[in-house]
Amino acid sequence: MKLEDALRFASEHRDLLPREIAAELLKQGFDAIIIAKILSEGEIGDSFEVSYSLKDAGFSLKDRACALRDVCELNYSEIIELLINDNGGRPDYLDIRLAFNQIGASNNQVYRALLDHGLPRRDVMKVINGNRVTLNLYEDG
Repeated sequence: MKLEDALRFASEHRDLLPREIAAELLKQGFDAIIIAKILSEGEIGDSFEVSYSLKDAGFSLKDRACALRDVCELNYSEIIELLINDNGGRPDYLDIRLAFNQIGASNNQVYRALLDHGLPRRDVMKVINGNRVTLNLYEDG
């Protein structure tokens, strides 16, 4: 299937949810970047919908972070928010840091994004040093 075919498929199947379109395009062999472009250019979904659809289709944190950065043109702090929402409000900052490092972000960029996100400095340092810090942002109390 060519890119034009994928765009045609998406436009002809507007009755499908974005995650269903993403799953079908994944079956056809398209990567996260191409699927994100199709979802965002076709005005099928905003960056939240793109992120959720890629997760639902089975893409890794790394692939989703790369697509959100390159296609949706989000900064790392904005990407953190989407990845946390995709995970039901249970962030795993170490996994996010590792995904960011895999797509070329320096530890300094990750440090700044985590601080901008609102993570306390001591927890940011734990993450940068390779320790797991998980918080449930939606807990009662």
